[in-house]
Parts: sequence; C-alpha cells; structure tokens
Amino acid sequence: MKVAVVLTTYNRPNYLHQCLESLKKVRWIPDSTIVIMDDMSTDDLAIQLIKKFSIESISIHKWLNNQKYHIYGSLKNACDYAFNLKSDLVINLDADALASPCFLEKAIELHERFPNNICSLFNTLSCDHVTKLPRHPIIKDGEDYVIKHSIGGINMIFNKELYQRFIRPNLVMYGWDWAMCESVKNNGEHFVVSKLSYVDHIGYISSISSIHNMNPDVAVNFQN
Repeated sequence: MKVAVVLTTYNRPNYLHQCLESLKKVRWIPDSTIVIMDDMSTDDLAIQLIKKFSIESISIHKWLNNQKYHIYGSLKNACDYAFNLKSDLVINLDADALASPCFLEKAIELHERFPNNICSLFNTLSCDHVTKLPRHPIIKDGEDYVIKHSIGGINMIFNKELYQRFIRPNLVMYGWDWAMCESVKNNGEHFVVSKLSYVDHIGYISSISSIHNMNPDVAVNFQN
C-alpha cells in the first residue's frame, strides 16, 4: 500500500517544529510519502524548518505557495497532488498536531478494517462552549474504536473514492470540515475513530463567529 501524509501549515514555527520532530520518530513503511503544503508563510523560521526537514529514505515533497489558499485550499492542493502520485491512502495532518511513532501502522490497520469509511486516529471529547455537549458525540462504542457522525479535520485517513465523495467537494470555504461531516451524515454514513488517540492537537481552535477562541481540542488517551 502506498501511503501519503499531507501536512498543511502556515507560520506558527513553535507548533510546526514539534510536529516535524514527531514525524521523524514515525515508523515509516516502504513507499511512504510526505507532502508539505505551506500556505504562504511570512515567518522565516517556519519556512526554514520546512526547507531543512528531511527523513532518510522517505520521499518528501515541499510546496511553498506564492499565493494564499487558506487551509481548505491548501489541503485540496496537497491531497490532489498526493493522489496524482498514485497514493492508495492519504492521511492529513495540520502543523499543530503530534503523531505517535506507530500512527502510520495504526492508520493503515484501521483503514483495512473499515475501508468504506473515513477513519481518524484523533479521538476528542471536547465540548461546545455554549451547549456544553460533546462536539463529536459517540453514536456507537466498539471494543477499540468508536463511531461518530462528525470529527475534527485535524487527522483523517481516506482513499481516493472517499476523498472525491465527501472531502474534496467541501474544501471550498471556512468550516469545510463541518460541511464534510454534514455530507457524511446526510448520506447515512459515519466516521470510524480509534478509541485511543495516536494523533494529538497541540494548538488551539479559533472561530471567526464565536468565543470559541483558545478552546483546546485535546486527544483522549494520546499514545505517544
């Protein structure tokens, strides 16, 4: 199986540094690829981190955009590029995420068990700041996985068919991940999430329409 990890990033070198360091510790498999899509960063330190980043025997493709695409445009460009490389499976990360050393093998394992679902290794129980209800409630509790109607966009595992059906059509505006979740739910489908998290979020969620700012979306039982 040919796997590509796509990393979308913009400035914030302190988070980016931690993310890249975690990727160096991942147990990579043959034919793994990393695609880094920088959204026209203005911070020279962030740019230098990308330029200097390397992992022995791993193919790394680096794009320093010369125009602004925002998170949804950067992710679309990175995923399109990854699938054009004939990747069987794409895993997306934001630059404010940490990956555990075994996250790649766990991602492949989860996808092979549930090939018709978008999967995730990021399980969070964060709550809405108004309703105090879970932002991504569990609808089925399995032995080592949970079923949800929504997930955060920080980490997804998907093949090309799932990407073209649910993800790419919604990569058009802010809030794309919620639009994607609504599309999945409206089609009577769901997400499969590992009960233990193998990806963690180290940044903060910001919202353009609410006081959601500085609300940490932290993984449950992160396995570092």
